[in-house]
Amino acid sequence: MNIIPVVLAADENYAPQMYVTILSALKSKNKNTFYEFICLVPDRFPADIEGEFEKLQNKFSNAKIKFIFMNNDFKEQEMHISHISTPTYYRLKMPELLLEYKKAIYLDVDIIVLQDLSGLFNTDLDNFYIAGVKAAAYILNENNREHYKSIGIEDMSGYINAGMTLWNLEKIREDNLEPKLIELAGKNFSSMDQDVINLAFCGKIKFLDFKYNLMTKYYKRILKERENLDKIYGKKEIDEALLSPVIIHYADYIKPWSTEEVWLQEYWRETEKDSPLKCKIQIGPQGKILQEINAGKKVIFWGASLFLEDLILSGKINQDNVLGIVDKNEARQGEKIGKYKVYSPEAIGVLKPDVIISSIINNNTRIYPQIKTYVEENYPKTEVLPDIFGRRK
Repeated sequence: MNIIPVVLAADENYAPQMYVTILSALKSKNKNTFYEFICLVPDRFPADIEGEFEKLQNKFSNAKIKFIFMNNDFKEQEMHISHISTPTYYRLKMPELLLEYKKAIYLDVDIIVLQDLSGLFNTDLDNFYIAGVKAAAYILNENNREHYKSIGIEDMSGYINAGMTLWNLEKIREDNLEPKLIELAGKNFSSMDQDVINLAFCGKIKFLDFKYNLMTKYYKRILKERENLDKIYGKKEIDEALLSPVIIHYADYIKPWSTEEVWLQEYWRETEKDSPLKCKIQIGPQGKILQEINAGKKVIFWGASLFLEDLILSGKINQDNVLGIVDKNEARQGEKIGKYKVYSPEAIGVLKPDVIISSIINNNTRIYPQIKTYVEENYPKTEVLPDIFGRRK
């Protein structure tokens, strides 16, 4: 029997999502595959929630669900991304927590598994510490490069998304990398544990096909920038992922449990309908933006990002009280996104907005304070709204 350890992490707020991810894996596994789900949680879930996980285990043969209580681990860790919580760091302790295993799969809880994971698990890791799928958004963003060079990642071409990874636990233990992972976690990197993983394992990361981590955030890029993505993943690999994904990862600020407008959300909803634990609807950055715009104040966006472009071109932002967009990139200035013109920051004085909303996702925790300082020093009558992608603990 093929025994596969699958690690997930969540607090009570994301217990329903954890349940859905596990249920999807159980529904799609082969008869002879045995999954041991290891759930890393801060402390005990309420008895009724734990009871549902126990019922789920009993419903499927060849499956076990166990919980490891992390207590106060990483409790004081500073969080930089609004839709991610402290348990994201728990995966860094997998090598010491899973001493009985040589390797393990890690899954975020915004994932749907559509096929048996034996092929993924049996990937030969040889001399690699970890295997994962490249994060195209990080690789393609030239503005990232200087920042990542400053923290020690010289070459961004091998940067991976950490939401689905295969860990070579044995080699990590052999080379005593656990202390390094914890040390790097204390650096408070902007992409948090994902930065830690890419820096700690740099040079010994094996790259997996896109089908093992089909990230919904790349839907627009697949339509508009397919040539760039082909260079990163390979045309054949993208075609295979679109035709027959193994794992769908809702790796974006908007989630399928909050809106039906997420690409491939039907797979999530098909599984969630069979779950006794229902995911709470959350207001994400998109909802926060629309709330502010509908308040009627004169608004300017800072940052001609893909996130903002999607909202404008989809018609969600079409209000007359939006005066335009400012961006420091001179190549963007003068362009129009929908009906909105892109200006230089100096245009704030002419346009005289009531509020400015930062629409920058990548490195927002580093850039947002710079925006706020610039506006407060030069245009004190204009309010900079709190960072919608902002940090929290």
